[in-house]
Amino acid sequence: MTTRRLVVLVGRSALFGLAIALPLGDGDFVSVEIWLGVTGALIATGLLRQILSVAPFEEARMHVAWTWRRRRPVSGPDHRPRGLRAMEGIVANARHNPRAHHSGLRPRLSALADHFLPIRRAVDPQRDPAGVRDVLGDVSWLIDPVVLDRSPTVGEVDTFLDKILAEDHSVTRREQPGSE
Repeated sequence: MTTRRLVVLVGRSALFGLAIALPLGDGDFVSVEIWLGVTGALIATGLLRQILSVAPFEEARMHVAWTWRRRRPVSGPDHRPRGLRAMEGIVANARHNPRAHHSGLRPRLSALADHFLPIRRAVDPQRDPAGVRDVLGDVSWLIDPVVLDRSPTVGEVDTFLDKILAEDHSVTRREQPGSE
């Protein structure tokens, strides 16, 4: 809970407690006990609501001391590596937003191309942009900094990764640059 939400909760609770305590007070006085009780109850209720809205509910499981069956390992979307989940988010954003592609996905794809194309295809992206276009074909626009108005599909990103990770068996180790 943020400080602002806490201040708003305390303020609302104090005002509502005052509105209840005024008519219940004796004569012209405010019943302080009622005001403090109502204010405290409302703050506690608000904090409990906040806790319950954030806390995920999990089904209860009874764990016995012994079992005849082996338990299956817990797996699911939350047990994936954090970097993989972050990359999925970047690709998901870039699918519908050209600006997210330009600022988030393109630098990562360019770094992958800069690393893998010289190793696997003997093409240096810095010195031979035409060779990169020949290797990547119709998905070379994914790393072209001039293209600003397109968003990639998941299939295009998958094709791009397949092309930069595929090894070119026609290139021998001696023909690659820097292998002399």
